[in-house]
Amino acid sequence: MISIPKDLVWRRTSRNTEIAEGEVAPYGKIFFKRGVLINALELDDHINSFNFLNHIIDKIEGAVSPAVIEPLCNDDIVALELVPEKSFHELWSDNNYPKQQILRDIIHLYDWLKKFHIASVDYPSQLPLCYRDFGPKNLIALENDRVAFIDPPLKFVQKESYYDFGTLVFEIERSLIQALRPNLIWSNRKLAQSWVDSNKTIFSYDLYRKGIQRHVFNVFLRYGKFFKKPNPIKEFLRGLILFPCLISYHILLSFYGVIIRCKIK
Repeated sequence: MISIPKDLVWRRTSRNTEIAEGEVAPYGKIFFKRGVLINALELDDHINSFNFLNHIIDKIEGAVSPAVIEPLCNDDIVALELVPEKSFHELWSDNNYPKQQILRDIIHLYDWLKKFHIASVDYPSQLPLCYRDFGPKNLIALENDRVAFIDPPLKFVQKESYYDFGTLVFEIERSLIQALRPNLIWSNRKLAQSWVDSNKTIFSYDLYRKGIQRHVFNVFLRYGKFFKKPNPIKEFLRGLILFPCLISYHILLSFYGVIIRCKIK
């Protein structure tokens, strides 16, 4: 029976997730992911989610997604094909990574999300599937402008596309702050506005803003449920720090929206 290597070196990528890499015959190099959001009761759901993501990505030219190595999935661990390249977030965290390339990456992220939504709709009358956590950390840059989609939600749900777009704008800006590139946030807003203007058949500018506001509200709720977390005191303290930041972010978003609406009129 093939088992998970015991000498894996785990590193934390978020408050909920740890990752590790290892080599297991006959599969080769494997990417392992574990966390509080994965458990034995839902392991089959996580496996099905990755398989379903691959089904959608197969329809998108230039996109791939790592296959699940089911014999190595166990309890709170999901095993996947290793994609050795870096995520967009990791690239942006490199001080030598050019600013203009980041701005080009951002446009590509908007376009890849649009392609995902189109590929997820089986019939024109249906709503697209919502990725729910689409952003620079969950998309890996490959050669020749190709990408790898990773980390799908436990369950895909049908929603209007602007919800996902709002999440993407928020996640881009969070990555820019974490990568010490906050000066590019306003550039991102301008790019987002231009992208919306060139894709008016998808949704309007007002819906674009609504999508961002909805995601900010969901983040508030997430931290407001600190008492449900494994370490509630730690999550409560995180909330005390992050709540003022989110409030400031929301105010700036509203202020910027007023300026753009005035320019449009």
